[in-house]
Amino acid sequence: MATDVNRLCQALSGVDYPADKATLVRAALRADADADTVRALEAIPPVSYDRETDVLSVVQLESTQAAADRAVQRKLHQARADRLATR
Repeated sequence: MATDVNRLCQALSGVDYPADKATLVRAALRADADADTVRALEAIPPVSYDRETDVLSVVQLESTQAAADRAVQRKLHQARADRLATR
């Protein structure tokens, strides 16, 4: 259930922000995004996102990083998601 930055940005290229989770998922479906990208968007917190970088900070992205680096990245993503959820 991961995507990469390029696929995600392509799927969200037509989105007007701010946008909620449902809007992002619909945009990805309209853009014929692959199933992993749609599932990654379906897994994000149900809040309003002000810009694409906010979405990128919470979506599970594919990585070529080492396992320890991925663990740190997950913690950062969770912290950002928690901050977005409390807005």
